[in-house]
Amino acid sequence: MPQLDKVTFFSQFFWLCFFFLGFYFVLLKYFLPKMSRILKFRNKKMSTSQEGVTSMQKENDKVRDSYQSLVSSGLNLSENMLKKNLQYTEKWLESKTENANKTKLEPANKAYIYSLGETVFSQNLALSQPFAQPSKVPLPLFLETLFTKLYRNEKKPDFLGIHFNRNKTIENEKKTSSKKEQKIVSNTGKNKKK
Repeated sequence: MPQLDKVTFFSQFFWLCFFFLGFYFVLLKYFLPKMSRILKFRNKKMSTSQEGVTSMQKENDKVRDSYQSLVSSGLNLSENMLKKNLQYTEKWLESKTENANKTKLEPANKAYIYSLGETVFSQNLALSQPFAQPSKVPLPLFLETLFTKLYRNEKKPDFLGIHFNRNKTIENEKKTSSKKEQKIVSNTGKNKKK
């Protein structure tokens, strides 16, 4: 075998060591420092990015906490405002209702109470003698009931401007219409004289 020839073996071993050591020194002086710098830079970047991630997480937690506190304070504030507005509205509604009952609805309330009292009175009267015939009802009780109803009809409240005594309104309308007719006739007579 030519590789194991003793004459050429030394020269082959020499050139092998020469090239091997040459490549080794080139790698040691140029490539290994560059690789070590790259690895150091990479480790440094990884550590800073790790610190950045942790700092970003901390900042994110702070922002989330502040956001939650702002939202909770905003909700509490809006709840308090709604409660205040509701209380104010209830007070306003009570005052307006009381004012309306005292001023505008007073005749209606009186008419309602009057009709309710009249209904209860007539029911109590009917229940006091349920099987009594009209001829057997005592005359004083019958007359008293009749007179109270007549008296109350005259004194009924003027509910919402409705007049219960229509005869007076008809007479008033006749008087005003006759006066208007007289004025028209007198005006036409004056116009004819001119």
